[in-house]
Amino acid sequence: MTRGSTPTIKLITEKNWTGWDVWVTLEEGNTELTFRDDRILLDESGCNVYVRLTQEETLKFQRSAKVQVKGEKDGIVEATLIGKIKVYPILNEEVM
Repeated sequence: MTRGSTPTIKLITEKNWTGWDVWVTLEEGNTELTFRDDRILLDESGCNVYVRLTQEETLKFQRSAKVQVKGEKDGIVEATLIGKIKVYPILNEEVM
């Protein structure tokens, strides 16, 4: 993702998250953002998880962010392995 942009991040998983309470966490150093509820979308298969970030949110990351999907259903909690997202610089960091 590019700092200062508003990307929709697509996370491809092997699990069908339909009916689960799904969270997506991005982390780099001391910065941790967790997205839930209306910030999370699933495709028809339920396996692809989408989260759209704001300019302010992407500007919090510098080089690469760890990412993980976590879900809860009927008292059972599952999580994906931790992935990485490359963070690219932007010349003008002013929020539009």
